[in-house]
Amino acid sequence: MEVLAEEVRRGYASHGQPEEGARQCSGGLLQAAREKVGLDSVVGLLRDSPLDTAGRPNVVQGLLALALAESGRMDEASVLIEERSANGFGDLPDDSSLPVAECAWSEAAALSGHGSPPGAIGRTVAERRPGHR
Repeated sequence: MEVLAEEVRRGYASHGQPEEGARQCSGGLLQAAREKVGLDSVVGLLRDSPLDTAGRPNVVQGLLALALAESGRMDEASVLIEERSANGFGDLPDDSSLPVAECAWSEAAALSGHGSPPGAIGRTVAERRPGHR
């Protein structure tokens, strides 16, 4: 997984899109790390991320909710989900991180027992991609 992620990064960089390459590569590296050691070790890093978007949900906050839930910190995950789901997740940034964000928020909600986000995200996906089922 790490090798493939690095190849993706280099491919984007060679086409003049190094930032997109880094974003795509980091997703692969995160998944590889998750499979090896879990997400507990990245809770602090995600919590300290400067990519907090003034209360709006985003991929970093979704990954933090997932890391908290996966680490057994269900109450913290649920609070974060509740805080960020005020607009039903319709305000997730519509960028290349959207699929990861949707998955992270949904999985965090499922693991923590928080009932509303998976449905809300499902509606958001359907609205953004009318042909998607």
